[in-house]
Amino acid sequence: RKGRQLIADTVGVSEKRVLEWVNRADLMRIQGISTQYSDLLEAVGIDSLKKLRRSRSSRLHQEIVSANASRRKPLVGRLPTEKEVGRWVDQAKDLQIIVR
Repeated sequence: RKGRQLIADTVGVSEKRVLEWVNRADLMRIQGISTQYSDLLEAVGIDSLKKLRRSRSSRLHQEIVSANASRRKPLVGRLPTEKEVGRWVDQAKDLQIIVR
C-alpha cells in the first residue's frame, strides 16, 4: 500500500487510480485476458482477481455478451466463449492473491 501511494505521488494521480492499474495488471496474469478483455470485464463489474474468482462463469459470460452488445461501439470484436470465461474463473481461483 505504501508503494501505491509513492507511485501515486510520483506520477501525480490518486492512489485509487494506481490501484485500478494494479488490478488490471493482476487480471492480465490470466492466460487469454488481454487489455480489451480486461476492459470488458471491468464493464461488467469485474475489476479484480478476487471478484473474478467469485464469479459463476455461465452468468459472467451472459453479462459480457450483453454488455458488449449494448454499447454503440462494442469493446471487442470477438467475444470470449463460455468455455474461455470458465477457464479464466478457474485460473483466477488457482492464482495467488498478491494485491491487497
